[in-house]
Amino acid sequence: MESIGWNKSKKIRRSVWKGDFMNKYNIIKKHIDSIDYYGLLSGGAPNDEFDNESRTIAGLISTESTVEDIASIIANVFEKSFGNTENAKDYLNIATKIRDELSGERK
Repeated sequence: MESIGWNKSKKIRRSVWKGDFMNKYNIIKKHIDSIDYYGLLSGGAPNDEFDNESRTIAGLISTESTVEDIASIIANVFEKSFGNTENAKDYLNIATKIRDELSGERK
């Protein structure tokens, strides 16, 4: 994963990962939808607009994923889906929220 110079490498709690893909997916979907990329959801797009991206991100995040890894994964998935060049640093905040919720540290 691309190093973006911000190291908060707390690992995600393993119990979330034991066959509970849907739990992981739902957490990620909530946070990805909150980004509302291009304002699609607020502009009337269906609630499932970012489901493919959320599913892909959920499949790529592992128990070893750091905040930086998650931000990079989000940037790469959006880049592939929408064809824009994305900077992982732009996703550090949402990546932190995802990692914290997956690790059981809701803030």
